[in-house]
Amino acid sequence: MFHKINACSARWILMLSIIAILSISIYAHWVNSSQPVQSSQAVNTNSEIKVFTQGWAVAVALLQLNHPPTSIGDKRMYPVWVDRPTIPKTVIDSGTRGMPNLELVVQLEPDFILDIADYNRNLELYMPNTPIYDIDFNKNNQPEKKKQWSTLAKDTQQIGLYLQQPQKAKQYIAKSKQRIAQAGAVVHNRIGDKKLLVVDMWDSRKLGVDTINSFSTLAVEMMGLKTLEIGGGGQWASASKPMHMLYELPKDTCLIVTGPIPAMTKYDIEHSLIWQHSFYSQPNSCVYFIDPVLSSGGVDPLVTFAENLEKAVTTQTTNEFSYEYLAGKAVTATEAAQ
Repeated sequence: MFHKINACSARWILMLSIIAILSISIYAHWVNSSQPVQSSQAVNTNSEIKVFTQGWAVAVALLQLNHPPTSIGDKRMYPVWVDRPTIPKTVIDSGTRGMPNLELVVQLEPDFILDIADYNRNLELYMPNTPIYDIDFNKNNQPEKKKQWSTLAKDTQQIGLYLQQPQKAKQYIAKSKQRIAQAGAVVHNRIGDKKLLVVDMWDSRKLGVDTINSFSTLAVEMMGLKTLEIGGGGQWASASKPMHMLYELPKDTCLIVTGPIPAMTKYDIEHSLIWQHSFYSQPNSCVYFIDPVLSSGGVDPLVTFAENLEKAVTTQTTNEFSYEYLAGKAVTATEAAQ
């Protein structure tokens, strides 16, 4: 009987010990998980700071400061519309920019979120203890008012402060301004004092023309070049114009066509009578095709535009939309679609 009592007591003691250990573990986990996320920022070094952003414009600024975001939206489509900088493979695709995968964002545990006005509708969905900072490069965008370098530089400098790298941001801004001017000198040596008109070729009948409040207008100005100023641009600094507007342009206007241009759209334009009868279908016309440039953002789109235009004027020797070039090429619609 005595042995049975001792065995029973031992089992009860063992069970109580297990319960006590589990209780302590659960309490400790609760205490740690209840601490606000902001407290981790005090011990993080600048290289360890994890940043989430939906917008490509902010992501580009982070990349140029050598601090890639942990995740961005629409990563798959980024290289189609942004020539550079490239997105590292380590950056995770969080879904669409307008509606990210919030469960994934929570799992990534960012130290803070850099948001822009276009996606403010998601503010209430984010983690309540994660700081959210607003970086909106287009906040002062007005239809008939040029963008200001000082505003874009200030926003970029603010990102540097959030990353605890203000000096790196300052150096990047200064080098960017210098690089834009250098590219401008090269372009001027090639085209002289001709005015530039920057367009997107939407289809064989319509153009998207960069207006006075666009990034390209500011970039051209900082390059020391002249732009053919077009008004009427809205939030996206672009105005829809009919293709036949090309007939009305002064002959000293250079047409700068930004990519990407889908193969079928290119085929339709090349075989359009409206285009073929324009001055810009001639072999000696001033037409340059440049790689994609992000149409919004901070300092980097200006640098990318300047460098892409510099590359175009120094490497392109043939107007690929000229009737002379097309006569020798003779691409069929079937080939263009492939």
